[in-house]
Amino acid sequence: MKKHGVKLGFMSIFSRAVVAALQEFPAINAEIDGEDVIYRDFVNLGIAVGGPNGWWCRLSAMRIS
Repeated sequence: MKKHGVKLGFMSIFSRAVVAALQEFPAINAEIDGEDVIYRDFVNLGIAVGGPNGWWCRLSAMRIS
């Protein structure tokens, strides 16, 4: 909070844990294309939040290489 002026909440910690897990187990983030397995070096992470006017979703792309 002192350095950047913002607090880290539960979702910040959860998002970082997801990226760390995908770094350790890249097959979870892989794609099957016919006979080939394509390993990605990035993550598209979407977090949806319900509000009074419906759902709001923030998408983030993170490079994990």
